[in-house]
Formats: sequence, structure tokens, C-alpha cells
Amino acid sequence: TEVQATQGATAFASECARCHGAQGQGGEGTALIGNQFDGVWRGEQAKVLFTYIKENMPADKAGTLKDADAVLYMAHILKLNGIPAGAQALTPNPAGTIPKK
Repeated sequence: TEVQATQGATAFASECARCHGAQGQGGEGTALIGNQFDGVWRGEQAKVLFTYIKENMPADKAGTLKDADAVLYMAHILKLNGIPAGAQALTPNPAGTIPKK
């Protein structure tokens, strides 16, 4: 939802931007937008992205994220990539596929 994406943006700014850049453009960590995102995640099942975030982030404390936080980060990352918010909230282990361009 738009609320999740907005909450995710706030959390991303304080927790993820130091490695992935303020707009997800990359830095110490990989880019989360553009060709990097498109080549890895477009067409992939949404639950695979959720699981990746949950199990691998943050890089210095992998596997410590709560489900609710991983969902918010995912919502923000999807929005950064131009994927519109849905009417129903994202949940852990979300259904569906990340749309291709």
C-alpha cells in the first residue's frame, strides 16, 4: 500500500541508505533501482524478493530483520522502481510476481 511504501521510505533512509544510497542508486551496497533491479527481480515471484531482504539484510547483521520491517523495505523498493502501490497490504511471503517493464 502507499502507507507501507511511505513508512518504508522513512525506515530505508535511516537503515539502508548508508549502503544503498538515498534513492537506492547504490554505493557500498548494490543499486536497488534501474537495470540492477530489473535484471534480477522483474518477473520474479514477490516472495523471493521478500525472502532475500529478510535473510540477507542488513549485510552486517544478516537475518535479523523482522517480517514487518522487511515488508516495508520491499514496499519502498518496489515504489522506487515505479511499481504502483496495491490496495491490499503486502504481507510476509507475498503472492504474485514483480511485473516486468
